[in-house]
Amino acid sequence: MVLNTVYSLIWNEKWWFPKNISGHKYGWQDLENRAGSKIYLPQIWDIQWALVFGIGLVFIRYILEKILLAPLAIKLGIQVRRSPHVAKNQILEAAYRRKKKPVDVEVLSKQTDMTVRQVEVWMRDRKKMDSHTTLQKFCDSGWHFLFYVTAFTYGISVMWNKPWFSKTIDCWVGWPLQNVTNDIYWYYMIELAFYWSLIFTLISDPKRADFYQMFVHHVATIVLMNFSWMVNFVRIGTLVLIVHDVADPLLELTKMVNYLKWKRSTDCIFVVFVISWITSRHIVFPYA
Repeated sequence: MVLNTVYSLIWNEKWWFPKNISGHKYGWQDLENRAGSKIYLPQIWDIQWALVFGIGLVFIRYILEKILLAPLAIKLGIQVRRSPHVAKNQILEAAYRRKKKPVDVEVLSKQTDMTVRQVEVWMRDRKKMDSHTTLQKFCDSGWHFLFYVTAFTYGISVMWNKPWFSKTIDCWVGWPLQNVTNDIYWYYMIELAFYWSLIFTLISDPKRADFYQMFVHHVATIVLMNFSWMVNFVRIGTLVLIVHDVADPLLELTKMVNYLKWKRSTDCIFVVFVISWITSRHIVFPYA
């Protein structure tokens, strides 16, 4: 009984379907595709494909890192650092994983019959095993750069002739019965798939210092995109994606040249990034 009440409250149409421009009130049943209709309305089960495509993007990333990004990084001067090997030690491993508690090396030395110096070296090498090398960071930023450039280019190409691209009021004309064309469908699914792939790699890769922050960011993005798809806020959603993809390639490119220690190039690209980020996120996004 309580669950039904909560369910009804959450999915109440008054929260999800405000009146459109013409003053008409719609509901969930209006978003069902009709047989013979030339208009395709987004369906909740479409989202499952983004999950599948996200797994595919993980494999594409792996292949690109092996055949393109890693060789490029090495050729440009980034050294391959071998991960240190540490002997298995349950006591030290348990102490290492209790990161919130300070490590008492003298106590650990007595418990393991190792010198204080040996314990310190073990802890240092164990930390290196969990850290990203410069090569890994370069490949990670390189993959992000390639995706953002591709996504932004594709987004511009499919959005250029859409009426709501230059006249945002058209995002709401005819809502929610707005046709989702194939190009917009794939643009949304690929972008959503990318954030699913980031979730997968965030979990599988060595844990980052900003793991929880990035995890919350990616989950929030996926939730927002899912909800916008469910209620056919796709037009405004595509504009949000375009605006956010403008500056992201420049940020990743800044990281890449920084890993290469090209200081002047890093400074120049970062300045361009800041200008594009301020313009797109703080001027175009809220006021255009």
